[in-house]
Amino acid sequence: MGSEAKQLHVFFFPLMAHGHTIPMIDIARLFAARGTKCTIITTPLNVIDFKDTIDRAKESGLDIGVEIFPFPCVEAGLPEGCENVNSLPSLDFTLPFVKALQRFQEPLERLIEKHRPDCVVADMFLISTADATKKYGVPRLVFHGTSTFSLCVVGNLLRYAPEANITSDSEVIVLPNFPGEIEFKRSQLPKHVEDSPNDIKELRKKMSETELTSFGVLINNFYELEPAYAEYYRKDLGRKT
Repeated sequence: MGSEAKQLHVFFFPLMAHGHTIPMIDIARLFAARGTKCTIITTPLNVIDFKDTIDRAKESGLDIGVEIFPFPCVEAGLPEGCENVNSLPSLDFTLPFVKALQRFQEPLERLIEKHRPDCVVADMFLISTADATKKYGVPRLVFHGTSTFSLCVVGNLLRYAPEANITSDSEVIVLPNFPGEIEFKRSQLPKHVEDSPNDIKELRKKMSETELTSFGVLINNFYELEPAYAEYYRKDLGRKT
């Protein structure tokens, strides 16, 4: 008699922001509906927002659960209870929040050592997960909650910096070597491309590096909606999606 195949176990580690957490939980439920054991990793105050969703999924027979880490508010210079992007008092606390995210490597390592998952799906901002998964040889998928088109635009801007030679807002910026004729003005540039602090720019550089060294990229989309940009992201930007 043949033995049953081992059930796959996947960790899902979303950024503590509604626009990142909700789609990742939806995807985790899709994985669980296909027989995968899924574990959502979050913090004490964030779990409150989706506890009912997880409870309903478990009641329907899905193998999905939650593991909770404490959020290092005080250590990172945040007010107590600021465990979510939506709870920050102002944009001035963005950098401390980003720094807090880099303190999850050790607790994640302990969790990996305890459960030995087959894969970790981590939000693009959680770059400390790269070292933790590498240490234990666990494949890491980077999660993007946005469209493939927007990822391609940002990747093109970071690679070619076509805005560098534009001196006035009346001039048109054209994306080079890009599917379609995409053009816009300097005022329409994403804020993180145009005027981010150096610490944020360095974070985005590291995000790009850890994305390239990951097992692959999980995008909240489907190929048929934007095939030209799915191919550009794979072939021109070199991402395995």
